[in-house]
This record gives sequence, C-alpha cells and structure tokens, in this order.
Amino acid sequence: RGARLAAGTLAAFGAGPALAAVAAAAVPAKLHIGQKLALKLTATGLPNEAVLVLISMLPVVELRGAVPVGAWLGVPPLRAFIVCVLGNSLAVFLLLAALRLPPVEALLRPVLERARAKMGGLGETKSLPLALAVFVGVPLPGTGGWTGAMIAHLLGMPFALAFGSIFAGVVMAGVIMSALTLAGWYGAAVAAGVLAVFCTGALMKRKD
Repeated sequence: RGARLAAGTLAAFGAGPALAAVAAAAVPAKLHIGQKLALKLTATGLPNEAVLVLISMLPVVELRGAVPVGAWLGVPPLRAFIVCVLGNSLAVFLLLAALRLPPVEALLRPVLERARAKMGGLGETKSLPLALAVFVGVPLPGTGGWTGAMIAHLLGMPFALAFGSIFAGVVMAGVIMSALTLAGWYGAAVAAGVLAVFCTGALMKRKD
C-alpha cells in the first residue's frame, strides 16, 4: 500500500517510471509516523479526508505532519489544508475544554509542566493572543496546537480568546506547511515572511 502511494505521488508530479519504481521499493523503510498511521487508517476503508482529520488531531503529528501526508495520499492541496486545520482545531477545542476539568488537569500535570518550560517569556508579552498565535503558527519542534492549548491554560486565558488565538496559529502553520509541500523551502520562506510582516503590522497597531 505504501509503495503504491509513493509511486503514484511521484507519477503525479511527472516522475519517470524508473524513479517511481525505485521509490516504491525504498519508501516502506522511510515512512514517518504520519504516513504509517495513514496507512493503518486507510487500510480500514476510511476516506483520505477522514484519515487526515484523525492524524492532524494527534499530538505526535498535528497539522504540520498531516499536510504533507495529504499530498502523499493525493488529496488536493486546498482540501488537505482545510481538513487538517479543522482536525487540529478540533483537538485544540477538546483539549482546552478538558483541561478545565480538575481530574484531567491533574492527570496531565507532568505534560503541563513540560509545556510551562517551553513558554519562556510568552506570558509577559503585552499582546498575548498574537504571541500565542505566532508560537503555534511557526512549525518548529516543541510548538503547535497542543502545546499552545496547554500554555493558554497555564496562563489562565479565557476559553474563547485562547481558542481564537490558537486557531489563527493553526491556520498560519497550515499556510506555511502547504507552501513547503507545494514549493519547497523557498515557498515556505515566502509564506513565513508574509505572515511575519502581517503579524508585525498587527503588533504595531496594537501598540499605537
């Protein structure tokens, strides 16, 4: 299954039969966790869009891992973007709600403490919603919707404000990852630059 998907993806981008055949033989040993989960889920008969929703909800994958899997599965870029944003945002919504329950908060206390260590000076910024959105939106190790939700909870942000900020960050990450998937690092750099200019402008307006 993984070999066929890899070969099909290369063929869709115009790769020759020989290259596709090499990929079909080589990919199974190089699958990352998002692809492995996608293979298991598609084997159950779930449509690709449902698979993307599920894996984008997982903290080990999230949107940043699900968007490239969407391209690997042959899902159109815009559809993959929308589906992954919805999946990741749904997970954030559920986590923010669950953390308001004392038993869940107590259960996740060790994870919350790790999130606290990643927070840095985020809680001291004058524009916390924007800072949280940028924290979530830049697809780097240790950031993302799950960590953002835990940080928002630790900082005592109101539910609606926290979810709105993280949702904006998820959309940012979706734009960057879609650009990276479609146009490589150059596309991701351009997308990140545009978003940086937008965020800087918004921050300057708030200061005024």
